[in-house]
Amino acid sequence: MIKIPKIKLKTFLILLPFILSVPTVLVLALERFTTSDYRFCLTCHYQMWGKDFLVNSKVHPPEVRCPECHALDHSPVIPPKDFSAHPGRVNDNCMRCHAAITEKADQVGFKFNVMKIKFPHKPHLQDYGAICTDCHYNVKHDKHTPTTNRPRMVACWSCHDQQTTSCLKCHPKGEHLLLSLLPKHETIQKAVCDRCHEGFEDRIQRKYEIDFKHPPHLEARMDCSVCHRNKDQHGTIIKAREECLSCHHNEVKKDCTACHAIQAAIRNGTAVPGLEGPPDKMVGIAECKSCHAGVAKGHSLEEVKETCLGCHDDTAAKTLDKIQADVSSRIEEITRLYEQLPESTRPEAASVLEVLGTVEKDGSRGFHNPPYVMELLKQADQQVTVMANAGPR
Repeated sequence: MIKIPKIKLKTFLILLPFILSVPTVLVLALERFTTSDYRFCLTCHYQMWGKDFLVNSKVHPPEVRCPECHALDHSPVIPPKDFSAHPGRVNDNCMRCHAAITEKADQVGFKFNVMKIKFPHKPHLQDYGAICTDCHYNVKHDKHTPTTNRPRMVACWSCHDQQTTSCLKCHPKGEHLLLSLLPKHETIQKAVCDRCHEGFEDRIQRKYEIDFKHPPHLEARMDCSVCHRNKDQHGTIIKAREECLSCHHNEVKKDCTACHAIQAAIRNGTAVPGLEGPPDKMVGIAECKSCHAGVAKGHSLEEVKETCLGCHDDTAAKTLDKIQADVSSRIEEITRLYEQLPESTRPEAASVLEVLGTVEKDGSRGFHNPPYVMELLKQADQQVTVMANAGPR
């Protein structure tokens, strides 16, 4: 029979605080994690917008976390419990740290005001009834491309009339002298654009998830004003995606890869130099139009699933969902590991970002070539995992 050693009362009393502290610390740590750590928040909110749901703001330091904006209680001892994304809640939390914003002059010289916008906070907040999130709605969650965390001009037009408001109202003379040289008419030719945007036709830009190229449109003698505004809101793209499709997909006469080069490279297993792989098993069997039969609908996932049923049973749609879920999960994990790398080692992981960017730009979440995409993500995962385990150097 095992004898349990007796503990003297004095020893027990000495050990008691330590015995009680262990579960207390664990409970407090768990409570702190589930109410203050952005990684816990993202376990649900990641599904809203994907990996860009939380964009590291260049304005706020890293210690500004989800509770700083969304929590009611900010006690350093008791973790906050009441969360809300209501603009009023967020606005009150903004003013906890930025109360002096109403005392400052127009924000022309503010160090984060890279566009040198003349903006008086006091009348907007105190006289006009505006709140911070009317303009700064994307200060942490920026759904635009590229992400900047800065207020967008569309927020201005929600109150100001864009037809009658002068550009110089917010862009002072001297800071933006070129504004006085902008075209005064809507119809405009390439030669006029070249005065300020020389060589623009040689740059490939991402628009509506494809690489947009100017030369084919210029060769078709299209006016810049067909797609861009030139008088008001200079440069703004006025063509919706559906309007672009009315020309490009009305009668598909040329190879889809002329616009969808990334998708073609994924299918052929050549999307990332140095990480080539076998082409998708359907290359040579099914063309793009075999799955994207209703291109006028915009290549929607629902459209592709519907087309699958023309040759397969309903398990094909379930397979598509599983592939995309697996790829999304792997991307999320790699992104999490990458964000944990010390800043000094991130440049060494540039190829990881290249892989993630390529898979994201493809848009199919792996379905264009599942084995190749999973192999790309496997290589990226291995690289970032090794770097994470190695620690800072």
